[in-house]
Amino acid sequence: MTKKKKDGVEEVKKQMTDIMNSIEVENLINRNEVIFSFDGSQYKVRKPSFREKQEAFQQKLKKYTSLLTDDSFMLEEALITIYKKKGINIDAITEKIQQTYTDKNNLMLKLGEALKDSSSDKETETYKNEIEGLDDKMQLLTIEKTNLLGASIEHQTMIFYFTYLAYVSTEKQGKKDKWEKAWKTFEEYENSDSGLVDKACYYTSLIAGHEEPVL
Repeated sequence: MTKKKKDGVEEVKKQMTDIMNSIEVENLINRNEVIFSFDGSQYKVRKPSFREKQEAFQQKLKKYTSLLTDDSFMLEEALITIYKKKGINIDAITEKIQQTYTDKNNLMLKLGEALKDSSSDKETETYKNEIEGLDDKMQLLTIEKTNLLGASIEHQTMIFYFTYLAYVSTEKQGKKDKWEKAWKTFEEYENSDSGLVDKACYYTSLIAGHEEPVL
């Protein structure tokens, strides 16, 4: 890995860690929304409605169709085949991500048991450090896979789907603490501060990422 690429990966890791550290986990799980500050304003990403998911899915289909005619992108299966010929195994990276995720969950269960049993601080700290190490490993593997499959049609349409969901489900606190749609048009959303859009998309993926798109 070149120094330039390594620096880029480390910067992405730092951004992801900063965002993760700012999440109110209990608020996210119990209320299906995240409230955050950006540039002096309050924003809220909430769980998208059925209608909003339908709208995002229809836009995703349009995006998929348009990319099929764009020679700059190819289907994921074709891209994976090309990488295999170059000695890069995407499936192996995916398996590593899944195994790391499983290992992390197992450690979290052990940490939970240790906390419940009032185990020593040294033991709980060891679990926490190991979990943090697995988080770092998973982030690096995910970034590697994302970079490799960035030109695939499936990857681009998935990104677009969550990008559009973020557009329809993000609100801004206005006068008298009233929540209003953050952007009036998708064009306005695309031209807004990239830092704000990145946060909105990330929180949207956390809230809606486990759900299948609505047909």
